[in-house]
Amino acid sequence: MTNKEYKERRQTLGLAIAALDKEHLEDREFADGEHVEIDYAWHKRIGVVCGCFIDPFDGSIQYRYHPLRKNGIPAKNTCNTYHGSKITRA
Repeated sequence: MTNKEYKERRQTLGLAIAALDKEHLEDREFADGEHVEIDYAWHKRIGVVCGCFIDPFDGSIQYRYHPLRKNGIPAKNTCNTYHGSKITRA
């Protein structure tokens, strides 16, 4: 296989993987702006979903969120859920 053939095949594979990732992310359970409760086993947090990504470890969808302050306003910082954390609607 020549370098050119390799690059073409790799690009084709990359496009197929990107399409698969997009389809997987569109099938997520929680939408942006939704209030959720995240249970980390050692503590719980309530936050507002602001994005998601695919965990390379197991292919699960993990969420980015803004934790809620005590006054109910979302903080500016973002946090991520982790492998094994339980997420429910708040």
